[in-house]
Amino acid sequence: MLAGGTEVLVEVKDCRRLSLRLRADGRPVLTVPAGCAWSRAMAFLSDQEQWIRDRLLVREERSRSLPPLTPELARAFWFRLPSVFERWEKEMGLRPSAVAVKDMSSRWGSCHPVTKKISISFRLAQYPDECTDYVVVHELAHLRHANHGPEFWALVERYFPEHKKCRAILRGK
Repeated sequence: MLAGGTEVLVEVKDCRRLSLRLRADGRPVLTVPAGCAWSRAMAFLSDQEQWIRDRLLVREERSRSLPPLTPELARAFWFRLPSVFERWEKEMGLRPSAVAVKDMSSRWGSCHPVTKKISISFRLAQYPDECTDYVVVHELAHLRHANHGPEFWALVERYFPEHKKCRAILRGK
């Protein structure tokens, strides 16, 4: 489907509301609740065309300011990550059962609180080291709080007070 000349991937899911996001590769994704009228979804997408253009422009500007993701940069990130986890695990008293580094399409990290497994996007290699620290603290905090409620953010704030700055960098703001 096209929105303002931009191809948009449409996903129909068992969810409550329409949503629009950009994947890591820059492709817009419209999530449509099962049973939602197609006309309602198209009206929503039409209303969001400027948002799509703005986000793509920000992404383009950001990609020009980031170092290219070379094998050397990815390798350095891979070797640095264990020490980052070790530091924050000790400081926070939280430890995952496993850590995986992946090419994640829409997130910087993820945590599965039941299995205590954490995944980190290798694309963080392109950002300042403090952004990796923030994502590690964020995902470790999910081991204690499996949501983004006030207690979760208080824990993140306690260990990483500059989290808002890193979130803004990662969001391209």
